[in-house]
Amino acid sequence: MSKIVLLTVGKVQNPNASRMIGEYLKRLSRFVTLEHIPVKGEKLGSVEDQVILHREGERIRGELKEGDYLIALTDNGKALSTVDFKDFLNRTMIDQKRLVFIIGGPLGLEHKLINQSHFKLSLSRLTFPHELALVMLSEQIYRAFTIMSGHQYHK
Repeated sequence: MSKIVLLTVGKVQNPNASRMIGEYLKRLSRFVTLEHIPVKGEKLGSVEDQVILHREGERIRGELKEGDYLIALTDNGKALSTVDFKDFLNRTMIDQKRLVFIIGGPLGLEHKLINQSHFKLSLSRLTFPHELALVMLSEQIYRAFTIMSGHQYHK
């Protein structure tokens, strides 16, 4: 059985976003084992941006396990329709133990980490705060699983 990990830079501060994410994680629990792991973000302006990205990248790498299938969320990634995303999850989960979706902080993700990823996913060409990206990703994962199971949520 595959596990999905949502690995983000920074904790969710907004109570509304936190509630929504919690709701989707709860709903998803009947389909898949899913975990949200926030890693500490760096304070902007404390050091150069590249140093911040490197430090955050190191923290993210510290949460990874051998054999993880890494999916970096980036505006330069591949945009998928909901049905294509469902197909991607279905195919990828067959062969992988852990699918790890990685959402960066305000500066995005370190290029080394993006290049290390097996798949680059774009939720949109627009840039979103990590909390909103996490809400949207959680909802799309839930939607994909409801489609796979024939549940009426998608309609």
